[in-house]
Amino acid sequence: MDIQLDGAARDWDTLHSSFLWNIPARYNIARACCGRWADDRSRFALYYEDEAGHTEAWSFWDVQQAANRLSNVLGAMGVMAVDSCDDFGLEMVELSPRTLDLMRQSFPAWLPPSNPLDIWPASYAKPFREIYIEALEAVMEDPKVDAAVTVHWLPALPRFEFFNTTEDLKEVAERHPDKPLAVFSYGAFQRQGMIQLESGGRVASYHSVDRCLRVLSAMWHYGQYTRAETAGAPQLPVRRDAARAIISMASKSGRPRLDAEGFDLLEAYGIKSPASRVAGSEDEAVAAAKTVGFPVALKVLSPQISHKSDIGGVRLRIGSADEVRQAYREIIAAVGNKAPGAVVEGVLVQRMGSGGQEVILGIKRDPQFGPVAVFGAGGLYAEVMKDVAFGICPLTRERALAMVKSTSIHRVLQGVRETPKDIEAIVDALLRLSQMAIDLPEIKEMDINPLLAMEKGCLAVDVRVVIGD
Repeated sequence: MDIQLDGAARDWDTLHSSFLWNIPARYNIARACCGRWADDRSRFALYYEDEAGHTEAWSFWDVQQAANRLSNVLGAMGVMAVDSCDDFGLEMVELSPRTLDLMRQSFPAWLPPSNPLDIWPASYAKPFREIYIEALEAVMEDPKVDAAVTVHWLPALPRFEFFNTTEDLKEVAERHPDKPLAVFSYGAFQRQGMIQLESGGRVASYHSVDRCLRVLSAMWHYGQYTRAETAGAPQLPVRRDAARAIISMASKSGRPRLDAEGFDLLEAYGIKSPASRVAGSEDEAVAAAKTVGFPVALKVLSPQISHKSDIGGVRLRIGSADEVRQAYREIIAAVGNKAPGAVVEGVLVQRMGSGGQEVILGIKRDPQFGPVAVFGAGGLYAEVMKDVAFGICPLTRERALAMVKSTSIHRVLQGVRETPKDIEAIVDALLRLSQMAIDLPEIKEMDINPLLAMEKGCLAVDVRVVIGD
C-alpha cells in the first residue's frame, strides 16, 4: 500500500483516543533507534462505528519471544521495524538531505546515517543524551516525516542517570505538537518511567516497538475512516457571528455558564424555543407572562444552579397573574432553603409547550474524542434511563439518523400508541448542534433537556451551556 503523503496536499485528521494529537491521515514513519528488545505481550484495540452504525474492534496481539537473542544486536529493532511497517501499511521514509547532513556531523564515517537511525556508534563521540535528543529533534523537524517512534531506556537509577531521557522526550514532543511521538519504554523502572513520560505531556509510551507501529497504523486507518464518515457533513445556514458575540460577552464577564442566553445561542443556529422573557421581580414576571401568553413556566436563573428542578426552582402550567406571583415567591423561598449560597438573577418566564415527546440533545467536548453529539430519551429521568446514543462531530445526516434509530425512544417517536413525531426535525437539530460544536470550540457542554418533538417541528424547552477556554 502506498501511503506516502503529498506535502502539497497535506490534510490533517484528528484522532481522539489516548493521544490528544493532531495527526495526518497518512504516515511516513521515521525511527530513532537504540537499545534492546524486551519480552512483551501486547494488545491494542480501536473501537469505531462504521457507516451502518455497527461497532467494530481491531485487536492486535503479539508475543515477542527470545528477547535475549536480540539483546546484543545493535540496530536489530530498526530492521524489524522496517518489516513491521510494511505489514501495517506504513512507510519508513527516506530522510531529507538536510537531516542526513546534520546527522553526518555526529556519526562516524564508517556508518552513514539513514532511516532507521542507529545512534549507538555516535554516542561514543558524544554524550548519549546529547546525541539521542539531537537525532530525535532532527527527525521531528524533517518535513518528510509525519510521526516518529523511538526507544526509551529506563535503567536502574541513579547509577545510569545519564541514560534517562524522560524529560527530554517530553520537551521534544511539546515542541512538535503536530507530529505523534510513540515510545517503546523498557528497563528496570519501566512502569514508573512510562507513567512519568505520559504525565502532562504529548508522548504515548508502549511495551514494544511493534505496538508503537500497530498504534500508528490504527491511527492511519481511523483517519481514513473519519474522513469518509464526515465527508458528507452538511453546512447549514446559521448566524455564527451572533453566536460568537454571545459567547464572547459571557466569557468577558467571567461566567462559565449561559442561562437565558442559551436560547439566543440556539436561535442563532436555527433551533427554535418557546417565547420567553427574563424577569427580576414579581411584577416583571407577571408582565412577561402576559407578553408571552399563558400558560407559562417559571425557572430560576442562577449561575450556581444547574439542575433547577432538584431544588424546586421550576414551576409549570401557570395560568394566571396571581399564580405567577405565588410561583415566583415559592421559587425564591425554595432556592433560599436548598441552595442558600446561590445568587438568584431572576426567573425565566416561558410559554408552555404541549403535545410533544421529551428527548434530550447535547454536545460535549470530550478530552479524548473531541466534540461529541448526544441524543436520547429526555425529561427528569434522562440520567436514570440512560437511553442515549453518541456520535463524533461533525455528523452526517445518515449518522444523525442512525443515532436516533439506535435508541429505545425511537419507537415512541415513530408513534407507538400516539401520533408519530417529526424525526426529521430532530435530525436537523442534531446537525445544527454538531455544526455549533465545530464552529464554537468555547462550548464545553450543552444540554437541551427537554427538546419537545412534535408532529411538526420541535422546541428546545430548556438548555444548559458550559463555556471555557
